[in-house]
Amino acid sequence: MTNKRNINLLSTQILSVQASLNGLSFCIVDTIENNIVFFKENRFDKQCNPIELEERLASEFENNYLLQGTFKKVILIHQNNICTFVPNALFDKDNLVDYLKFNNKIFESDYIAHDILPVQEMVAVYVPFVNLNNYFFDCFTEFEYQHTSTIFVQQLLQKATVFTNKVYCNVHEKSFELIHIKDGKLNLFNNFEYTTKEDFIYYLLFTLEQLQLDTET
Repeated sequence: MTNKRNINLLSTQILSVQASLNGLSFCIVDTIENNIVFFKENRFDKQCNPIELEERLASEFENNYLLQGTFKKVILIHQNNICTFVPNALFDKDNLVDYLKFNNKIFESDYIAHDILPVQEMVAVYVPFVNLNNYFFDCFTEFEYQHTSTIFVQQLLQKATVFTNKVYCNVHEKSFELIHIKDGKLNLFNNFEYTTKEDFIYYLLFTLEQLQLDTET
């Protein structure tokens, strides 16, 4: 049974938790000093399921006193490969399943969420870990949640100019995202799972070829 904690706007600290089936990370930032006061990363020996992930998350909150304080803001970041980006002009909240079903196996019971990227005029559509959201609802009076890809793409586009033509690779333990920004706009976003270095380089080179980019440079 979790103890409900109120968000304290007088607090100077923000807690963010990133969750994936391969690991958890925790970060507490002090907004006055603008520095990280606590960071911890747990990488799992093998991929777990969402129930096991919740159990590991709960264990961290129960056993780490720094996570038991009050915070100005709490953010849960979901990391998985069930995500895509949709331009505003093509986005309809009634058709969320359609945006994901061609690249992922979507079940009727899946809850589909979306993050709005207002400056970029597009939306990230994804399946969050609903049980983790429920756990955070039980722990805190309020919290925010996003997908990792929303944060990553948003950061890259904020730094891009109309002359930017770059490919970015965001590497995780067993997967990575490839993002191509062309003329300052998102041209490609895709997620790949890999096991060997040959898998990694194959997906990378094949994507560069499809984008008609020089694989040597």
